[in-house]
Amino acid sequence: MSGSQPIILYDIPCQVAGHPWSPNTMKIRYTLGYKNLPFTTTWLEYPEIEPHMRALGAARTPHPTLPGQTLYTLPVIEDPRTGAVVSDSLAIAAYLDKTYPDTPIALRDPPATDEFVAAFLGALKDTVLFMSVVAAELLNPVSAEYYKRTRAERYARAWEELSPPGPVRDRDWRRMEEGWNVVDGWYRKNEGKYFLGHTPSFADFVVVSRLKWCQFVFGEQSEEWKNIAGWNEGRWGELVRELERYFPL
Repeated sequence: MSGSQPIILYDIPCQVAGHPWSPNTMKIRYTLGYKNLPFTTTWLEYPEIEPHMRALGAARTPHPTLPGQTLYTLPVIEDPRTGAVVSDSLAIAAYLDKTYPDTPIALRDPPATDEFVAAFLGALKDTVLFMSVVAAELLNPVSAEYYKRTRAERYARAWEELSPPGPVRDRDWRRMEEGWNVVDGWYRKNEGKYFLGHTPSFADFVVVSRLKWCQFVFGEQSEEWKNIAGWNEGRWGELVRELERYFPL
């Protein structure tokens, strides 16, 4: 991309200036870092996403809980070199591989990766509310209000009832560890430290983004993160450390 404008990554800010909040956008940050593609970040608070993406002409993506419905969401990239605006992390990874074939390939096995991503999200689906409740406290006020209101509407429950401290939160912790045990089993079936062997791929970026989110939300020195990092013989802490070089801020 010598001499061309950098790719624009649209991302969600938080109370830590310059640090991404969402694990969904982190997938593309890892992908761009892995491919060594220059990019800049345009930060959008949650209420700004729909009007900005509509004006940009970005495609809507499937709603996470309402089959057949779509919404404007991130990640989205804009590539000044080609004029392309691409939504959805898998579509973005495929676009980057096709458009920049001289860079390392992220989607080395698209069908297997697509199947893995669906299975991964399914394995951790019971922890989405728990992590969302904890992570929302790091959003800026305008995004936090929007996020809490829309998630309460989505799940038809008061925000305070989604994962309250106490027995419910303890149950959610157990479910999260159980989910990561399932993912660990998939990794153990493959030769090498990464999902597809000895070379990282988009499947690993999906996994490490969720882990990086946990590390950021709880704090690197927290007991919560130390517990997660140590699960499955330390696999997850090691994966975060191994892929840190591909996580540009």
